[in-house]
Amino acid sequence: MKKKKTIILRVITGILAISLMVLIFSFSAQNGEQSSGVSGRIVNWMIENIFQPILGTNEGAMTWLHENLGFLVRKLAHFSIYAALGMSLTGFFFTFAELTKKKQILLTILIGFIYAATDEFHQLFTADRSGQITDVMLDTVGVIAGTGIIALGCYLVTKRSRRKEE
Repeated sequence: MKKKKTIILRVITGILAISLMVLIFSFSAQNGEQSSGVSGRIVNWMIENIFQPILGTNEGAMTWLHENLGFLVRKLAHFSIYAALGMSLTGFFFTFAELTKKKQILLTILIGFIYAATDEFHQLFTADRSGQITDVMLDTVGVIAGTGIIALGCYLVTKRSRRKEE
């Protein structure tokens, strides 16, 4: 029974990781105008629904938000999607009991880093886009954060179940 659950978890987390990689690739394939349009719509929604009710329609504040919030939204998107990738890759590699936890985590981070680097390289060939080493670093930190969340969760669940057995 345990082997069947492991296989199911491996398949689900593997499909999730591949799906996230496809999604990341599709975002990177958008030209600069398309990419800016997506983040611009998010910024506009945030300003209209979060900031204007708090700050009112102060022209200076709204201009500053339009100019600066886009950068934050794009960087948070990088971090978040790669954190999700780190979580799914960690879940996938944790199903391989023959690997030590250290190897499972290192493989997750290595694959996340390599994917981030190739993703930024891909953007060099997309109109009005550029590959940024800082984005590779941010993406890798996202993978590490996602890995840490899953590793901590597994540790806490294991610790709790051991207490119940005692």
